Amino acid sequence: GSYTTRVTHNPVGADILNPEAVSRFVSLTHERYYSEFKDYFGRVIPAIFTDEPSFSYSTSANKGILEANFTSFDHDHFPLAWYPGLEEDYAVLTGGRDLHEDVIAYLGGAESGALWTGYYTAVGDRMRHTYIETLSRWCEEHGIALTGHLMYEKLYKSVRCNGNPLKSLSLFGLPGFDEANSDIDIRAREMEISGLALAQYAGRGKKGEICELYSVGPADLTMSHMRQLMWMCAAFGVNNYIVAVASMDARGNKEKGDWYFHSGRTQPWFDYYREFTAEAARAAEYARKPYEPQVLVRVPFRYFMSLDKTPAFEQRGVRYLRFLEALLMHQVQFMLLDEDETGAEGLPVLGFGPDGFYVEGEAARYCDMDEYMDHVNAIAPRRVVVREKDGSETRDVLVRSWADGCVTLVDITDRDSTDRMLDVTVNGHHGKVRLQGHGVFAGTLSDMNAAMPEPSGDICMKRTSIKPQGPNTVRCIYTTDAPEYEFTVTRRTRGVRFIMRDAVDPVEATLDGVPLAAEAPADGIAEGFRQLYSMTGEMTLKPGKHCLKVVNGVTDYRFLPSVFMSGDFSMDREDRVTPGYAKDREPMEMLPDYAGTYDITSRIDIPEEDGLSIALNVNLACAELLLDGKTLGRKGWGPYEWRIPDGIHGRHTLTVRISTSIMPLFGQIGRLDEDQPYVSWLRIKPGMHGDKAGTGVLKAAFVR
Repeated sequence: GSYTTRVTHNPVGADILNPEAVSRFVSLTHERYYSEFKDYFGRVIPAIFTDEPSFSYSTSANKGILEANFTSFDHDHFPLAWYPGLEEDYAVLTGGRDLHEDVIAYLGGAESGALWTGYYTAVGDRMRHTYIETLSRWCEEHGIALTGHLMYEKLYKSVRCNGNPLKSLSLFGLPGFDEANSDIDIRAREMEISGLALAQYAGRGKKGEICELYSVGPADLTMSHMRQLMWMCAAFGVNNYIVAVASMDARGNKEKGDWYFHSGRTQPWFDYYREFTAEAARAAEYARKPYEPQVLVRVPFRYFMSLDKTPAFEQRGVRYLRFLEALLMHQVQFMLLDEDETGAEGLPVLGFGPDGFYVEGEAARYCDMDEYMDHVNAIAPRRVVVREKDGSETRDVLVRSWADGCVTLVDITDRDSTDRMLDVTVNGHHGKVRLQGHGVFAGTLSDMNAAMPEPSGDICMKRTSIKPQGPNTVRCIYTTDAPEYEFTVTRRTRGVRFIMRDAVDPVEATLDGVPLAAEAPADGIAEGFRQLYSMTGEMTLKPGKHCLKVVNGVTDYRFLPSVFMSGDFSMDREDRVTPGYAKDREPMEMLPDYAGTYDITSRIDIPEEDGLSIALNVNLACAELLLDGKTLGRKGWGPYEWRIPDGIHGRHTLTVRISTSIMPLFGQIGRLDEDQPYVSWLRIKPGMHGDKAGTGVLKAAFVR
């Protein structure tokens, strides 16, 4: 067939390959910031963030972002990023080849390795020199750092967006990483491992690295998981943790409904940031310790470029990420190495190519990963080795040995109930570390003297009562086809209010056929939502069935509900309303959708023995323990164990104060329409982490 080429306007973003456009961008943004806030530069304002710059947007044609866009080429319309001089640069890189002829040949079915290697190298170099170097130089001249992260951080796919990402990110004064997915199990973290390794490389010799954490949640992400993710980042040198997102209110959830997380006061556990901040400072301290890799890992960017648009691209790329995963699982400390870079003397350099994995300077090629890892550990012995109780090496702990003798161990599983003793060998010396699910150890060999707590009997919690610190606010959930919510009142219930959305798609509703008038401030709902809702006056509901009906056809958005019912009542999963909160009932029986803080109080008998602790299973919730009204401390992660002061025995009042996530506010979202009115490109389902967090005390015991 015949083809024509033309230069057209990029419809989805600024032209970061054009020096004049970039200069104009800087004058409209950075220069304006400096003119208004120059007295704060370098102190209050340490850096300016650039988020996911990439030349690939010009090939997306507004079809979305992420993986689907980077393969959205067809033979009728084949958009490529372009700049004046691209053809000349391509010719220099490819030994005189003609870009237009090579593209047409590719469309006709010809081999395309040289085309994509030359094209991605040329456009990546142009973006680096024109955009990133310009911003980096401006920031340095004004006493701050360029920070942010690149687009798409899987190393092999990154070539489609950035050319060589090691070269580009190294120009950032505070290089960053986008922690976009909160899966914990290492087998689901291929992008995170390569992205963290990329940031670690770029952060060499600088003041640190930055990571954007938790932005896509899910809404029930527990602080235990948050801590685990933060320490995983710290193991790669990240010492600045950007906690996202803290929107002023939730109105954006109309457009963005596939995920939701809020790091501000919307979260009932917000006050636990006091403990989390202290933990972040400790993680940052470890992140800046000198790191000593045992091997270097060369990244074959040109090889990945040459494979683009072929079936082997995904296959070989994923295999390379599995290799990085295997290094972590086999407790190998590594540092990335660029293609043309000379490695440090004495450190083996690991490579990858068409024939498999190898060690540079050796003839052997490896396809079996375990065999390859055994060889790597044989030629580069580890300073720290972690083993399970049975003597086998653990494969689910991230191990870091720092130059000052400190060691960091991070459990990288999603097994909440794990509680194990690990044998740790440090330069031939042995220690014991207790590591729970999501757990972290940070210390020296002298700190590795843990012992597993010894059980000393279950705690019988008598005359248990539950007291929420605010009204129970329950979603009145419905679907577009059936805009009704039916519930049953078991006994006469006073003080009930209905909270209705009025700032975004205002709701009109009736209760048993009578219009509801919501005119009061919505004090019964979380910060960030109350600004968007109004509340009815108090009403008394009679026993029997009731029906709330939405009469104006508005959508019950997944994370921006239409109507809530609020008051001092309990409600079970069968939508049965009962006034008050009965004794000796579990929270999930009465408050399955309560988002907030509540107390579980009971009488317990403490044995005539000093040195005991109270151990609780609270399903990873943020919890405070009070004995006779006096706090024994708060915990946002395990071990959930509180020491009983010596001399306290006999019968006492125990209160467990639990703070949930915001997730219960959204109710049983599985009952909603699956077809919500927004584009789905990322689905982070609630319930993947803390779906039961805040469900009460599952078990209580004494330990010594």
